[in-house]
Amino acid sequence: MKPDRSETEISAAIAARWEARGGVVTRMQSGRVKVRGGWMHLASEGTPDRFVIGPGFCFWAETKTPKGELNTAQISWHHRARQLGQRVFVVRDESAADAAWVE
Repeated sequence: MKPDRSETEISAAIAARWEARGGVVTRMQSGRVKVRGGWMHLASEGTPDRFVIGPGFCFWAETKTPKGELNTAQISWHHRARQLGQRVFVVRDESAADAAWVE
């Protein structure tokens, strides 16, 4: 494993890992982007990077580098989702990806 990988590299590696196990891994885009004629609103601010569906379970995954920190919107989103019984993980490497995947 390459040291000092970017969040994008980590995210791609863990998504491939979950997909290899048969999972459906959806990349979530949050915030808003400028488009012709105005703004396109995406998922709400703080939404985790990935939504993962496995055999009989699902979870949300926020990808971070080993030193990356959650922002206020992410902390709030994770807290609210967990209160509603959702599984939300902060995934920094492949071992954390394996720990999130339960069968």
